Amino acid sequence: MKQHTKKFFAVFSDDDEVVPQENKKLFEERLGAKTAMEHAKGHFSGGDGVKELPVILEAILSQEPPIF
Repeated sequence: MKQHTKKFFAVFSDDDEVVPQENKKLFEERLGAKTAMEHAKGHFSGGDGVKELPVILEAILSQEPPIF
C-alpha cells in the first residue's frame, strides 16, 4: 500500500467488535498513518447508528495541498 499512496488516515472506534484497537498503532507504525479514535461508533455502519463522520471531512479538508 505504501508504494501507491503517500498519505494515510485511519479512523477507529473504541467499541468496534470487528477491528481491534491495537490496529491503530500498527497503522501509525507501518504506514505512517495519521489516526483518530472515535467513541462509541461501533464498526461505523448504519446499523451502529453512524451516518456521518465529521472527522473524515476535517482530515480531507486539512490536507496541504487540498484534496478535491
